[in-house]
Amino acid sequence: GEYMDNADLNGAPVVVRDDPSIAFDWGVGTPAPRIPADRFSVRWTRDLELPQGAYRFVVQADDGVRLFVDNRPVIDQWESAGLRTFEGYLWLAAGAHSVRLEYREHVGNAMVQLSYGTLNVFHHWRGEYYANDSLAGAPVLVRDDPELRFEWGTAAPALGMPADNWSARWTRTLPLEAGRYRFTAGADDGLRLYLNDQCLID
Repeated sequence: GEYMDNADLNGAPVVVRDDPSIAFDWGVGTPAPRIPADRFSVRWTRDLELPQGAYRFVVQADDGVRLFVDNRPVIDQWESAGLRTFEGYLWLAAGAHSVRLEYREHVGNAMVQLSYGTLNVFHHWRGEYYANDSLAGAPVLVRDDPELRFEWGTAAPALGMPADNWSARWTRTLPLEAGRYRFTAGADDGLRLYLNDQCLID
């Protein structure tokens, strides 16, 4: 943990210490001697040995935070806006991964907490997002999407993804009664719909 006496991570840290975890609620107090109670910032860095899988990172903070994994942005909410909770997703290969969390306190209460874990259970749609237009290789991220109803415009579908030339695959098991069904899908650009591995729309 590198603690700065300003809100923008400028200059050399005033305090450097080995924080066992990132789970702080300083209230209106100060995180350490020589650090002001308002307008300070912190950078935490650590290497984590992780198995392969889909990961969800959760940060709760008052005020701004930025989270990077292997220098890839996962959460970018640097503005000061009170207590909020953010989630970011990544697919990680097995091995060591560098994690960096940056935090800034503006005024008032100061609080920051980081947690992470593998996403093994999907309650809705398992969304796999690829940084290419052919579903090739490993996904950039995997997340649990509540519904398939998106309109990104010219923006990227998620932080760390390109705005163009990307693809996604959503899968889900649905309990359906016997009967005649009509499936409707609309997209800009291409789509394919499968039911029990049978292609219904291409």
